[in-house]
Amino acid sequence: MQRFRSSKNSLLYDMASHHLSCARELIPGQPEVQFQTLSEYKRTGFFPRYLNLLLFLRKKYPENQKYQYEIENLLSSTKQSIAYREGLIEITGDNLVENYGRTPPVLLMFDLLDKSFLGDYPDLALLISSSVRKNLSLNPTITLSEVLESARNNPSFEIKAAPYTGTLPYTESTYLKIKDSSKKASNLDF
Repeated sequence: MQRFRSSKNSLLYDMASHHLSCARELIPGQPEVQFQTLSEYKRTGFFPRYLNLLLFLRKKYPENQKYQYEIENLLSSTKQSIAYREGLIEITGDNLVENYGRTPPVLLMFDLLDKSFLGDYPDLALLISSSVRKNLSLNPTITLSEVLESARNNPSFEIKAAPYTGTLPYTESTYLKIKDSSKKASNLDF
């Protein structure tokens, strides 16, 4: 907890969050860890986890009315949010459940034609896309689509990958074909 406080006072919030998660694993029942976790969830916007921890603290400390007021305010503001209206967050009893199965697909395309930023490396697009995919795969709320891989293997798209790097060329027709196939794939899932 000392490292958490030191990092937080130094305005190193990512490092403080890491130290707090380590403290949660080492000493999960300590009240200071729970209260700091509560403020961290509120700061970062993890509202389902924030509500579930509030419910736990309300059961643990029933004499503290602050938790009950905070739960009521959170539930009323959640019912007015767009995520609740669109069905991305559901309220079951007193718990918030995130339903990320309904999120629309997001297609990331990189235009690496400008060589002034990173120089002329033939495998630059492959390196960037693999690092972005790796970082996105660490977030449990993000599911990576295999649309690009299916586009690479689909002969009806008539998209030829670059011979050395294996990257797909960036053209408007390629973008529209991939976008249409991702819409069709997302419509089939629901």
